[in-house]
Amino acid sequence: MKNKARSFFNRTHISFSTHGVCWPKGFRSAGMAAGIKKENALDLGLVVSDFPASAAGVFTRNQFMAHPVAYSRDVLKKYKRARAILANSGNANAGCGKYGKAVVLSSVQTAAKLLGLRSQEVLVFSTGRIGQKFPAEKLIRNLPVLISSLKIKDALFSTSILTTDTMMKTASAEFQVDGKLVRLGASAKGAGMIEPSMATMLCFITCDAKISHALMQKALNEAVNQSFNRITVDGDMSTNDSVVLLCNGASGVRIINDQEKGYDFFRQSLIHICRSLSEKMVEDGEGATKLIRINVSEAASEKDAEEVCRSIGNSMLLKCAFFGNSPNWGRILSSIGATRAKFNPLKVKIVLQGKICFQNGEPDFEAAEKLKNRMRKKEITIDVTLGAGTKSSFLVASDLTYDYVKINAH
Repeated sequence: MKNKARSFFNRTHISFSTHGVCWPKGFRSAGMAAGIKKENALDLGLVVSDFPASAAGVFTRNQFMAHPVAYSRDVLKKYKRARAILANSGNANAGCGKYGKAVVLSSVQTAAKLLGLRSQEVLVFSTGRIGQKFPAEKLIRNLPVLISSLKIKDALFSTSILTTDTMMKTASAEFQVDGKLVRLGASAKGAGMIEPSMATMLCFITCDAKISHALMQKALNEAVNQSFNRITVDGDMSTNDSVVLLCNGASGVRIINDQEKGYDFFRQSLIHICRSLSEKMVEDGEGATKLIRINVSEAASEKDAEEVCRSIGNSMLLKCAFFGNSPNWGRILSSIGATRAKFNPLKVKIVLQGKICFQNGEPDFEAAEKLKNRMRKKEITIDVTLGAGTKSSFLVASDLTYDYVKINAH
């Protein structure tokens, strides 16, 4: 899938591919069917660093944060390190009260003991149904088997975290610092309940450079804001959103400050990986048939530009129109006007699939007819100019289909 933003990256020094969490040195993973999902699919995964690792994370702002997310967030805030990530699909362990918290603690303590680690070195995450009792005994019972199957392969882990996803989502990058190779790898899931702050998504990123928690967190915050916080499928915010980054230093490369060339390569790699995975989430949105790129420019503020992007991207009417290949640009106009963004209606320009539909307060009544063939494409581009300033923003969205309703009708 084409991504115009990728010209930003220095491909001369960084190469990108689709490897997962075991691509960097010193990481192993495993995945298995533990019976958490009724269909006996892969639903329990583990990533382990063979060396001590610094850790950073970004988490959902949903006030009903899932128990494992709250636990892992607090552990990272206090210790800033981790060696293992235990993740399951099929049950979110959210809204489960004292029982949910007890499940987290027992899972962490058991995994840590079996791995020979301290409990604070194990992070835990879940995704799936909210408010359902978590089958803790199945997870605990299968941990020895899971740990014994750890390998330098990530396909089983990458599959074990999926829910309504139709495909694995992995991405990787590598670059050199003083002749030494540095690698980043990532595995993620996400297809529905997607709206920033992030999405109903999990993303685990590994790297074999040695970097401080502060530098990791700085780069991760920027990467998330330029990727997972720029997508929407249905406007719903999850209780379980999490992006976690582990750096274990196994490559022998140390990045000390943000002025180094190595840090810039690391930062660019991280942004690229997160953008790639975020677009895969929208492309794989529940029932989605279209990927919609929304660009807003000449806004009075970044806040205004983002508000207009979200108003357009979350318009159910517009999503339905695009599913039907309809060039109903009037719904874009309505979405812009529904915001509190500052603009002069006489200076607004709406361009759909490269065709100007509205400009200088006047419509092109022939635009819809001219756009019929262009609307059949899988990718739809909307460019909006507000004529009120110099700020801009972007968002990647999906359409709304019959299948989305079927998938979520239970």
